[in-house]
Amino acid sequence: MKLSKRSDEFVKNVRLYLFTSGKNEQEIVEVTGELEDHLAELESRGKSVESITAGSPVAYMESLEKEMTNDYAAWLKCVPFIGLIIVAYSVMGSAINGAFEVNIIQLIGVPAVGMVSLIIYWALFRNMAKKEWTGKKLFFTAFFAVTFVMLLFIVVALSSTFFIEPLYVASPKMNIVIAIICALIFVVGAVWLNQWIAIVVPVLLFAPQIAFNFTSINDEAKIIVSWIVSMGLITVMFAVHLLVLKKRESKFAQRS
Repeated sequence: MKLSKRSDEFVKNVRLYLFTSGKNEQEIVEVTGELEDHLAELESRGKSVESITAGSPVAYMESLEKEMTNDYAAWLKCVPFIGLIIVAYSVMGSAINGAFEVNIIQLIGVPAVGMVSLIIYWALFRNMAKKEWTGKKLFFTAFFAVTFVMLLFIVVALSSTFFIEPLYVASPKMNIVIAIICALIFVVGAVWLNQWIAIVVPVLLFAPQIAFNFTSINDEAKIIVSWIVSMGLITVMFAVHLLVLKKRESKFAQRS
């Protein structure tokens, strides 16, 4: 029996919450599989998610978390690849502009911002699942998190450009190689995460930079204007995605 939209979303939130809690992946699969079967049985009798959560999905998720085995080692295996994606975001812009370089501020700042980013996104996904955020709250929280992380990387990039000499400056060919490597990381990340947004966001973020490289605008203006355009495009993308979700919810409500 196919689960209702509410039950299906609840199962996904439980899966995400348990994953961000550092639980064993196989155990998560087993627990959520049992949950799906249980919900299907309840729905066949006219009951809903609330009948097993007693009106408190948070308390239900926390009770599952306490009963399951921690497997932080397996969870931490994802960190290096996620770190690569974050680094790719931080360096692709300069590579596209033919200005990739490495200095002491970047060597310290990029890993530091990367760690902060991981913490921010971990907290975002955990609270998104635990509190079952949807609609405007999810949109604005996710947009604020993404924008804040981007601003941190921009601060590191600008401070390293204006205040210190580089230790390494990439050649034009090496800039192209670095940009291609970053693009491949985004593609692999999208396949690994099974999320199309992992490709769309980089395209919206860096495509304006590529376009402005064919204009006569000075470098400082290119960075500012392309960033504003990118933020506008990403905002529109999230807004469209939000409208699509609302239409789907309204259609589901009409069918119910």
